[in-house]
Amino acid sequence: KAAEEQDDSENEDAMDIDMESKDDPLDLKLRFYIGQFVKCVIAELGSVNESRKPGAKASTAHSNRIELTLMPEEVNSRIDPDDLCQGQILTASVKSVEDRGYVLNSGITAAETATFLPTAAAKAWLARWMPHGTELRVGQLVEAAITKVSDDKRSIRVTIDPELVSHATVKGTYKTMASVQPGQLIPATVMKVWSRGLSLRFMGFYDCSADLAALGMLDASDKSRIESAYEPASSVAVRVLYVSLTAAAKTVVVSTAPHIVSLLPRPAPTGYELPQAARLATGIASADAAVATGSGSAASEGGFWPIPYGTVIDGCTVVNVIEKFGVVLQIPGVASVRAFCSIGNLVDKEDEKPSVG
Repeated sequence: KAAEEQDDSENEDAMDIDMESKDDPLDLKLRFYIGQFVKCVIAELGSVNESRKPGAKASTAHSNRIELTLMPEEVNSRIDPDDLCQGQILTASVKSVEDRGYVLNSGITAAETATFLPTAAAKAWLARWMPHGTELRVGQLVEAAITKVSDDKRSIRVTIDPELVSHATVKGTYKTMASVQPGQLIPATVMKVWSRGLSLRFMGFYDCSADLAALGMLDASDKSRIESAYEPASSVAVRVLYVSLTAAAKTVVVSTAPHIVSLLPRPAPTGYELPQAARLATGIASADAAVATGSGSAASEGGFWPIPYGTVIDGCTVVNVIEKFGVVLQIPGVASVRAFCSIGNLVDKEDEKPSVG
């Protein structure tokens, strides 16, 4: 009987541990998914050399440690409450789970007490990104589109439906440029076409730019190809990637790449399309077996697995040379992705500086 009681006690302890693991706030897989777009703010800059081991050689390159934060209070801190409007996209976190929905924290002082998401409104998001989940969890980050703002700006209604969020567009003009946020979809006008990208203008007088990578045209070797896709004075839908507002310069970088505009994970190689990458990732010597094993693992993780560092890829083709920056390469067998090699990585010795372009 004592043994039975001990077994029962051990089973209860195991169940308690299992329940705790399911609700573990440090299990990031319960709150994020591979391919998820997140907005972040630089929280701190520090030199890597400050914490290097005694006697270690200091790096001559720019070696900075960049610490980021995803907290809505920081990400949305510059948004002017007067600029809150329908179609605006905010980063929000789940503050609490209630009987009929979720209280969200938008980080905006004027709206933090009245951002509520009904349970039914989260079902589309869960079905798309976390089909095995039954509800959002406290602390989970979501991108929410504003559907309604009260007259006093103290109450906002939002949706996280992926389809609605991906099409949410701000049609008005912000009072301040600080309210421009990464992730926002906006209509912009092409002002000038350059050999390395576009200069655009949105909301009448705010300037932004898109480089070749943001256009999905890294292999565009001349300006005429860019002009054939984007004519001056034409209107194009762009999504904001990066915002930097300082006294010295105001920079807004946008993208027209389809997967960015639609807020969908990029259709990229799994990393196992290349036999040499599969061997490194799986530790299996046979290329065929490594690819087969790796493909199964990638599928279980949502169809994505990064190409491991150190992978040697033979037979790459130079498809573009970007003056003073580096070269663009095509990876054999992977038509959807271009690789970039900077000038510093074209030679082995630090003191050698090759001429490109």
